[in-house]
Amino acid sequence: MALAANAAPYFPPRHIQKMEDDLAMLVELWDDGSGRPQPWGWSKAAKHVFLKRGVAENLLPTDAELEDWRMLSSRAFAADYLSAFLNQTPEKECVGRNMRFLKSLDELGTYQKTLKELKPVQRTMEDHKTPTSALIFKSPWSSSGRGVFMAENLDDATQKHLKGFVRHQGGFLVDTYYNNKVLDFALEFKVEDDGAVQFLGFSVFSAGTQGNYGYNLVAPQNELKAIIEQAAQQSLDALLQSHLNLLRQKLAGRYRGFVGIDMMVVSEEGVVKIHPCVEINLRMNMGILALLLEQKADDKDFYLRLRERLPFEDFPFADFDCLRSCMRSSVRVPLTPRREVGFQASVGNGRLMLTSS
Repeated sequence: MALAANAAPYFPPRHIQKMEDDLAMLVELWDDGSGRPQPWGWSKAAKHVFLKRGVAENLLPTDAELEDWRMLSSRAFAADYLSAFLNQTPEKECVGRNMRFLKSLDELGTYQKTLKELKPVQRTMEDHKTPTSALIFKSPWSSSGRGVFMAENLDDATQKHLKGFVRHQGGFLVDTYYNNKVLDFALEFKVEDDGAVQFLGFSVFSAGTQGNYGYNLVAPQNELKAIIEQAAQQSLDALLQSHLNLLRQKLAGRYRGFVGIDMMVVSEEGVVKIHPCVEINLRMNMGILALLLEQKADDKDFYLRLRERLPFEDFPFADFDCLRSCMRSSVRVPLTPRREVGFQASVGNGRLMLTSS
């Protein structure tokens, strides 16, 4: 949302400010001890906050870097990235070739003419209130399902919505709506200062029909990889190597920090395929948090610090000395303070969750 506003200072809606305050303690999970500020993601607004609090400017990204990172965070970049990826991938292995970034309704009309006749999509059981759809539209910058909607046709309401995307953010992304989703997953990376791209791990998560976040699985990497490969009915090794190669081409020397590429396994006319780039997140994300929690699951000192930081929370397993023991149970363990009204992060039954009350 701050990237979309592209302003400093930026004041998000009150409930987003509440979320930021309530979940601030999570930053300790990814603080690498370097002394550099490490926000959830970079924007003009984030830099303004750190400068106002007295952080030396040489520890912060330059204005030119922030502008470039903003454009790399746009769904326009994700569409270009996916196109480049698919140019080197056999047709039969992937879906996503209909994903485009468009700058006007005229371009959408031309786009529709290139598609085959759209088939009606069945209403899902997951969200029976969501209208059936053949296409999914997304604004260039949005968060947790906001700025995302599905539509069967270009009626007046749909056109009005899309004109708003064009007017305020310069365009919109369009893609086929894949009703038969089998699994949501992601590959998590980090681009180092020297341009090296490090693969951090696989993540498996749950998302609603419009991308709203559900939870991440917290489990060993071999288990997560097995879950994805079983769903996809193929090895992930070639997919991973292709992304590593392309990220080096696209981001080395232009960006530094975390990168998450959201993907999904879908069933298309009975054939299981992978959509290799639904979203690109150039920031910290819940998948990386899940990876970090798994790495700390057997760390007795981490669990002790967690309990000491949350002295007023009810830890139900006082006899356990690490997070692994807790995660095997169905009881949630707090990662941030509980709020009578507000947001909380917790882990339980192998799931990392954000909840609100």
